[in-house]
Amino acid sequence: MTKLIIHPAQAVALPRYLHLLRLYKALILQSEDHNQPDMSVTAVNRLLQDLIALAGQQVDGPPALELQLGEVFTRSAVERGGVDHYLSVTALLPKCEQPHYLPLLHAPLDAVGPGQEAEVDFLWHADEGRYIVVRKIPIRLLSDERSVMDAILATADIAAQYLEAVRAGDAG
Repeated sequence: MTKLIIHPAQAVALPRYLHLLRLYKALILQSEDHNQPDMSVTAVNRLLQDLIALAGQQVDGPPALELQLGEVFTRSAVERGGVDHYLSVTALLPKCEQPHYLPLLHAPLDAVGPGQEAEVDFLWHADEGRYIVVRKIPIRLLSDERSVMDAILATADIAAQYLEAVRAGDAG
């Protein structure tokens, strides 16, 4: 049995994650039935297809799971980079309407955890006027279905922390 522990300080954010928690519950029930030791490209694509179906999304090409997590919109798909395959998670932050917003030169140190600096890119999309966080996780580092979901959630958390830093003016 899997437990979900919610600390009192996190309880305020619970409503925005309700839909995601339902998807995660379905994922947990599936993973307990089909316990796989390693994830392959096919397994990650299958998982994304299952989550896309659970979310009621339509896909006309390779599977790409789209989730709105609070103010952060994520898009997750498998990509090939050289000889490796990656779970690419792109997080779009809300548009910045103020004209004084400029691209940030570097990410705030609090936005990424220890050892994650190399795998996170913080970008500015000038045409859309928004910041974008991109994380590419090698498929070989994903051990099971939960690790895929955790990678998506961790990227959304990094993007949310980055958004807070942008709004506070601490990131540039």
